[in-house]
Formats: sequence, structure tokens, C-alpha cells
Amino acid sequence: MLADLRLVSLPLRQMEKFDHTYIGTGPISAIDACIKSKAGAKVLMVDEKAQLGGAWVAINVGHYGRLEIGCHIWSYNKEAYDFLQTYFDLDLIALAPQPFFIKGKTRLIYDHKNGLTTLKNSARYLKQFNFKKLGAYLRHHPAARFPLIPKKYLYPKGGARDLQAAIEKKIAASDIATAMQTKITTLNKVDNGWELHTDEGESYFTQNITLTTTSAVREINYQEKSIQLRHRYLNYTHFHIVVKDELLKPCSYIRVLDDKIIHRISDITYQLETKIDEGYSVILVGVFDAELDKLEVEGSEDEVATKYIVNYLVNKDFLAKNPSLAYTQKNKFETTYIAQEQVDAINALDESINVMATTDLIYGVYFKLKDWETTT
Repeated sequence: MLADLRLVSLPLRQMEKFDHTYIGTGPISAIDACIKSKAGAKVLMVDEKAQLGGAWVAINVGHYGRLEIGCHIWSYNKEAYDFLQTYFDLDLIALAPQPFFIKGKTRLIYDHKNGLTTLKNSARYLKQFNFKKLGAYLRHHPAARFPLIPKKYLYPKGGARDLQAAIEKKIAASDIATAMQTKITTLNKVDNGWELHTDEGESYFTQNITLTTTSAVREINYQEKSIQLRHRYLNYTHFHIVVKDELLKPCSYIRVLDDKIIHRISDITYQLETKIDEGYSVILVGVFDAELDKLEVEGSEDEVATKYIVNYLVNKDFLAKNPSLAYTQKNKFETTYIAQEQVDAINALDESINVMATTDLIYGVYFKLKDWETTT
């Protein structure tokens, strides 16, 4: 039943009025929307995609079931972990081994990278003699720490599929209206709220509106001011590689820093939900799509990319030589990003509109926790 929710929107009337509208249906927007709805607000959630969940969605991968669409990782923060586990009733597991960065033969565990980043930022504030900002950074930013012993990074047992299902369940149990496969292009400030216009000529009215930094809105008209939004477009291209073999050495999530094609690798074998023969591995690999065309190798683009990925994994000793490929699949997830200076300009308009940071899920949750605790 939950699968059907991704394709069905509640019927809406032209210029139907809402107290709060969200453009984007990712986890943070969904939590915020559910909390406001529970408090009595009339809420609308809009998404140009067919599935709830934003980037946290799953797709069918051959006969291997629904697996997450792209490489994901949760940053470390115990408060956010505890909240998400309780709010969405998630089964969280510790990633093993620790996620790490790789450059050549050098590996750096994610949590140790946090320590280096904290040291770098602290040195910058000290150089500026800005002790106030240094103190605020060390006290309030969840990434500011010097971990001697790496923390355990957690993740849903079924990956993004579990998080997406939890979002669907929460929305289904609420009075929130949804408008899926609906692209909002223009926001016009009017008395007591905003008019939202779609690319198909439909209009809605809302008193308050929340965008994410990945919203594809083109124009915001506020009194005498017009903001023509500039977007950075990225195609997040990933390959699901199913190998009839086990990895020679374990990995969970790897951020690759020194390859022209590959930028992320995740072993998502643990996310399999169908019964298959033992010994299969599912590796999810993020690639720089624009760089694939530059490879001067015979074969289709997908064949060339798959061969490149497999060779990389063999050379890094994750796979044995001449591994047996059982299945491969390519998918793209297009994402837009609003320029930061325009995010600041939108947030400065008035309290009825804001752009919510959602790029890092865990830190985004952390910074919203006080608001949610106050509301509930």
C-alpha cells in the first residue's frame, strides 16, 4: 500500500488556501510539515518528482528488489540519530568498517577528517582574533570536535528505502495535502501570503512557504523586488553493480578524492530485501557523468563506465580479477542548487518565506531540533 503513495497526490482545487507550503518532500521538510500539521496548520507539500523523499528514495534494481538510488551517508550526531530513530521508528545500524576518504594509498576515516576540519576552522578564527565566532563554532556546530576514538556512524538497515517508507507512512497518517509531479516556477507575494504558480498554469495560495536549497523555482516577486533565481544543475549518476562474489575486503562508504570518473562507492549488499544465492555483492558507485564522454574506449557509454568501475575496484583490491558480473544498472537523479547569495536574499525578505538547509541531513535535523521540541 505504501508504494502506491509515491504516485498519488491528493486532489487540490485551484487557489486552494494553505497555512504552510513546502517545495520539496525530503526528510527534514516532511518532519517540519508533519509537526506543523499536527499543531493544526493546513499544509501542502509539492514535489516535481513522482516519489516522496527528495534524494532519499529507492528504485527497482533488476530482480534484486528496491535499493537506494545513490550513495548516501549520515554525518555523526547522537541527538539527530536518536530523534530520527524515534520519530521514524527506524532500525539504525553501525556502518562497518568506518566510512573513509581515499586518495591513492592514503585513507582517512570520516571522523578524523572532522577533527582536521575543526582544527583548520579554529585556526582561521584565531588568526582573525575572532574569539566570539570561535566559541560559537566550538559550542554549537555538530561537526566541531576532536575525536580521538572515531564515533560509530549509523545508517538505516534498509538504506534510503527505509527512510522513504517512514516518510510515506508519516505523510499518509497526517492531514497533509500533496501535489506530486508538480513544478512550482513562480512565487508572488500578495496580501497575507504568497501565490504559487506551476509550469502547467495552476495556482495555489499559502500564507507561509518553505523552500529547500534544491528547489527549482525560477522567479520570486516580492513587492517591487524580483529575484530571478540562478541554479546549478547536477546529474547525480550512479551505477548499481551486482557481482557474483564477495568483496575481498569490506567497505561501507568511500569518498574518492583522486579519480577523474569515480567520486563515491557504497557497499549496499546489506540492503538486499529479496532472497538470492549467498555470495552476491551489490556495489553502488557514483560517477562524474560529464567525464565519461572523454574516455576514448570502444563500446557504449554504459559498457565503458561499467568496465572502468570494475577495473578500479579490482585495482583497489575490493574485487578479485575477472569478477563475474550478474547485473548492472545506471540511473540519474537530477538536482538543482540555488546560489548561496540568493538563498540569503530570500531569507532576508520576511518571516513568511525561508530557504531551509537540507544538503546534510543529520546536521539539518540537528539545527531544527530546538524548533521541533518547542512546537511539540
